[in-house]
Amino acid sequence: MVSHAEEVNKDLERTAKTLLGLSGSQLTQMSLNVTTQLEEVAEQLGIRIPSSSSHSVEKENQEVHETASQKLINRVRDISQLSGTLEELLQAETQDQVVRIIEQGVKILFNQDTCIFFTWADKSQKRLQAVVSTSNPLARAVDGFTFSAASKGTSLLHKAVAESKLQHTFQEAPEQSPQLQSLDRQLLSLLDKDEYIAVPLVFKKLFHGLMVIGVNGELHDELRSQYASLSMLARHAAVPLHLVKVRKRHTQELLDESIKAASLIAQKIGHEINNPLTILRNYVEIVRMKLDEGEAVDCELQTMDGELARIATLTKQLGNLSVLQQSTLTKRLNINDVVAEAVAFCQTGLEFSSKLTISFVPDSTIKPFALPADSIKQIIINLVKNGVEALEGAGNIIVRLEAITKNEVLLAVEDDGPGIPEAMQRDIFLPGFSTKNRGHSGLGLAIVRKLIQDMQGRVMCKSSERGTTFSITIPTNYLQ
Repeated sequence: MVSHAEEVNKDLERTAKTLLGLSGSQLTQMSLNVTTQLEEVAEQLGIRIPSSSSHSVEKENQEVHETASQKLINRVRDISQLSGTLEELLQAETQDQVVRIIEQGVKILFNQDTCIFFTWADKSQKRLQAVVSTSNPLARAVDGFTFSAASKGTSLLHKAVAESKLQHTFQEAPEQSPQLQSLDRQLLSLLDKDEYIAVPLVFKKLFHGLMVIGVNGELHDELRSQYASLSMLARHAAVPLHLVKVRKRHTQELLDESIKAASLIAQKIGHEINNPLTILRNYVEIVRMKLDEGEAVDCELQTMDGELARIATLTKQLGNLSVLQQSTLTKRLNINDVVAEAVAFCQTGLEFSSKLTISFVPDSTIKPFALPADSIKQIIINLVKNGVEALEGAGNIIVRLEAITKNEVLLAVEDDGPGIPEAMQRDIFLPGFSTKNRGHSGLGLAIVRKLIQDMQGRVMCKSSERGTTFSITIPTNYLQ
């Protein structure tokens, strides 16, 4: 009632004073506040409402009223259709789940089946990478498609990032054809569509990425009329993406704390075990010498020696984890030479059977760069040892180097063993985790991951029943 009054009349003022204790000025302010809120809600819903003066000065135009009513009906319908998708988004726990739900929502609600996303490639938030669900037909095509958000690009993608506003390649008028840049044309080629629309994913004023939909020419008008619904879907999609990042950051913090705790335990165990270790080994030799002429105890001694050797290995690994640090970098090195030396050490130092082979495939195109040679060697030794244990005496291990970009080198260690069970793959880099039941500290891969993180690299593991591959991306310019 208040919002529809041109001015607060005396009767209304007296009633408000009697029932609510409100003065005329308070009632007027309430009227203005309600009107402002009503206009804001209407603007968010994309609905034009007549001015307040139409209630008292002139009759509301019937055509305007019908148009506003129809828009309201359409918006309510759109929100109703989106409700199922929005409910699913609230339950999503991973980025892949979020992406898959939005892809399905875009297909059902907007009749568009070509949809990809751009999310931050790393913590630096300088590059955006294309992302789709594993079931998306474009899954292979988008792999490696990235662009720099930090550069002052003039593409529509850059504009969508910089302004956090919806952008599209649609031609609004003959004289207003958008100026497509190289990145725009690359994206259209990837999508195999005539046009595209990019909708920012923003939550709490934080940019989380872009939702990009490819469209063929004849569907321009149909999608153009649904900008508000697309923006609503994008706003709600940004919420679970934000929560996924928060959970991931929290998990990483817990992992860092686990490594710190393991380091403290390692120092204590190393101190307590190393002191009696030499004495025990000497005692074993003395016992063997004294019993040469008496009853044979070789079997028992062999068992004791084996257990002592296991403790020594455990101590060494614990020490490595507790004092991990970058080796001194004094000069530029050829990574092919460093890896070749590590592989040669593995070939002679590890106990192979005649049915087990290890080989190295170098890349002569990689130029020398400053690198922590000791860390690289330790990574290779740990991964090769891991592969040897998986092969159980028979199979092949291949170490490969490849220059994948100007500033990145790929180091891969492959084996054709039985693979790592899928249920275990998420935890293989955690300290203490091992796929073996006995005699393994479970620190080898934790050490690998820590060393790679220290050189600002990345490590991935892909495993199946046909074998396991550890892929390590090493930046060649992280010290520059």
